[in-house]
Amino acid sequence: GRYISDGHMLWLVETLVRGAENNTLGLPQGLAISPLLLDLYMSVGFDLHWPNAPGMPFLLRYVDNLPCLARDVYEGREVMKRCRDLLGRLGLSLKDQPEGEYLIDLPAGMTTELLGFRVSLSNGKLSYE
Repeated sequence: GRYISDGHMLWLVETLVRGAENNTLGLPQGLAISPLLLDLYMSVGFDLHWPNAPGMPFLLRYVDNLPCLARDVYEGREVMKRCRDLLGRLGLSLKDQPEGEYLIDLPAGMTTELLGFRVSLSNGKLSYE
């Protein structure tokens, strides 16, 4: 209600979120409006609390993807702690996976997939293919 002033639109969103019978809370995964609502939820509950101070790692959130460029593995671990803390406050959590799947050491020659692109470091520059 803080972000939607149009009463009809607010009613529509509430109906979609709560279900037509008001007997459920939440949306089935894959519903067309799910990414939009998650993005709104995350922009208020996550993005606004991410530190933007000079020298902080750059986080580029896209809906539920949280890629962050950290200077080293130690800083990457600190970023993960911060992400877990902020998500926990929202009642969300990160996918349970081994550290080697989410901490990618690009300077060591590792690569990763991000939104359909292969990301690597080439001659000291970030590369997307």
